[in-house]
Amino acid sequence: PSRHGALHETRRRIPCMRGRAAVLAFGLALVPAAAWREVCVIGAKHLPYTDQLPKDPAPDPWVKVEVDGEELCHSEYIPNKQNPLWKRVKQNGQYSEPACCQVSESQADGYFWFSVFDAENVKWYGDYLGSSGFRLADVEGTFDLELEIDGKVPLDSTGKPSLLTVSVAANPPPPLPPNPPTPPTAPPSS
Repeated sequence: PSRHGALHETRRRIPCMRGRAAVLAFGLALVPAAAWREVCVIGAKHLPYTDQLPKDPAPDPWVKVEVDGEELCHSEYIPNKQNPLWKRVKQNGQYSEPACCQVSESQADGYFWFSVFDAENVKWYGDYLGSSGFRLADVEGTFDLELEIDGKVPLDSTGKPSLLTVSVAANPPPPLPPNPPTPPTAPPSS
């Protein structure tokens, strides 16, 4: 496919760079690597139950996004949700909506790693629910990432694999301002 906008309508599996995790891609498009991007954490499905004591054993999930081992942003935690939808992320000390992390041009060729945790009252990180990742270079679209822990895919109580939905959007730099208007020329003198 071309590096400039080829669109694949079919669902594709793209191997993850670590372990055996996979990415299920929907509407995958290739974009020039120089464009800056936005990586959004949309939600998760089929997270395993982790809490033992409360009435609702569903996790209090949040996701951390890293690029080449450095934290880029993290989501808010959503209390008691096995299938959370995130609305905000914190990047550079500020929360923003929607839950999208801005990716600089220098980070665009990096390896992106998404780790999901169950927030606990006594510690922010809590239980580790799984992670997955991919190299961002040249992709755009919405993906279901199959989470894994130590090479194994965690399953919910019905046996379904845990998935994290993310999207990658290319954002071309803003257009240059228009040229200033040309001053009118004086009419020829007679």
